Amino acid sequence: MRKTAIGKWAGIWLAVLGGGMSIQATGHAFDQPEKLSAVIEPTDITKEDAIRIALQQVKGRVVHGELEKDEGILAYEIIILTEQNQVFEVDIDVKTGKVIKVEAENL
Repeated sequence: MRKTAIGKWAGIWLAVLGGGMSIQATGHAFDQPEKLSAVIEPTDITKEDAIRIALQQVKGRVVHGELEKDEGILAYEIIILTEQNQVFEVDIDVKTGKVIKVEAENL
């Protein structure tokens, strides 16, 4: 029974150490938050906030919303369908909540 327990823990430690090496190899170690922040950028407003802001610009039903980087700016892209069946894209800056663009989409 002792050999089984040792083997189990040895396997867990090997998996942990192996995973740690692959994290280091990619340059995204947990003790390097400045590098990690380049991969995951924090936002000041939520997707729900962005939707509220977009709906103040264009009345309708939100059909799509996603986080995207456009021309170096991280923004929520909110797609709205109006009652007149027009589609609008509203881009909201994730840091400030400022409306970057309101654009009618051609279908």
